[in-house]
Amino acid sequence: MNSSNVSQAAAPGVPADVAAAAKVHLQRRPRGPLLAALALVAASALSLFPPSIEWDGLNVLSVAATAYLGWRLVQSRARPWVKSLVFLLLLGTAVEFSLRVFSYQRALIYERQGNLLFTPTPNQTYIEKVSLSASRIDERGMRAPSAFVEGRTTILALGDSITYGYGIADQDTWPAQLAAALERAHPGRFNVLNGGVNAYPMTFIHQKFLYHWNRGLRPDVVIVGYSMNEGWLGHLVEADEAVKAQFESRVVLKNVLRSSALYNLIVENWARRTYEALRYKLVPGTNSTTISSTDLRDLYDQYLDRFVADLRARNVKPVFLLFAALNGETFRYDTLGPFQKRFAAFAESHGIPLLRTDDVFRDALGGDPNLTPFFFDPGHMTERGNLVLARKLAEWLPPRIAGSSDIESEGQ
Repeated sequence: MNSSNVSQAAAPGVPADVAAAAKVHLQRRPRGPLLAALALVAASALSLFPPSIEWDGLNVLSVAATAYLGWRLVQSRARPWVKSLVFLLLLGTAVEFSLRVFSYQRALIYERQGNLLFTPTPNQTYIEKVSLSASRIDERGMRAPSAFVEGRTTILALGDSITYGYGIADQDTWPAQLAAALERAHPGRFNVLNGGVNAYPMTFIHQKFLYHWNRGLRPDVVIVGYSMNEGWLGHLVEADEAVKAQFESRVVLKNVLRSSALYNLIVENWARRTYEALRYKLVPGTNSTTISSTDLRDLYDQYLDRFVADLRARNVKPVFLLFAALNGETFRYDTLGPFQKRFAAFAESHGIPLLRTDDVFRDALGGDPNLTPFFFDPGHMTERGNLVLARKLAEWLPPRIAGSSDIESEGQ
């Protein structure tokens, strides 16, 4: 820039050197805000568009972009209170993106399917609670691994979070371990599919069976895992559409909250025990002593009766699996809660094979009644508990399901 050009650009009466300095300042000033805006756009875009968990490491660029914004903030001439407020926002953003590098924003997402008010959305990869391991829901909406081969006897495991495998990796759930054990004992004979879902009561377990049946799955055997969730959601299956829509909106809101890595880490993991303690107090649980005799004797038996009738009408063999839980009176793990007793009594009166996990675990410990080593909370089994149960099931189940004569003769 020469002096004549500066003189021409200057307003009348303004010295040329002052005009030159002003022009240089105007040319440089937009660069900082422009780069800051681009950094913000990049940070936001990377949080929205990574297509799968394998790409979440790219969020390190978002962390760098947020750090750049913080650096620009420190250099700015903004008022101190503005700097403090914006700095806190940027700090939270940086922590959020840092956690996204490790995929903590990928929680299990649910959707509604008719009367099945929430079920895992198919084809998703997410981070499992507690174990923080990468997990997958397959194209059928089941927890992986759920390999299916035509021509095999298909065993569908249904239940709540205990069947799903809350807090442990995909391969450590009892259905996955059962599949492996049966494959070793009877190569090429069985499919084992894990259709368990967190928080399901018996009516939802029934609806989950119908969900899979209506999509073409034809299991030969359904293992009905006992649910610890009776008394608070089961009635919603028969509620009117307005109530169902209201519940669906809450599921959608929970999905939105779970898209935040900070929420998942703080609420779903760090505060998990506090949340569970509150839930046991606020929500009528399976072993609650306040459940009315009508709900216990009539409704629960009706739910079981409808479910088993639907299974048998479709030539599906029902098998009941009764899970032990911490007894609030004795502080031991057992199957003596009111719904547990009804579950066992229904199986006996309807000729349904029943396996109790407290019997399995006591046998594994040589008769020791202290079953604590198999649990990490009042109802969920550790990896060891799932493995011991699966191995017992692999021995106990084949002789008790229809068409097992060829399996028995195989070992003779």
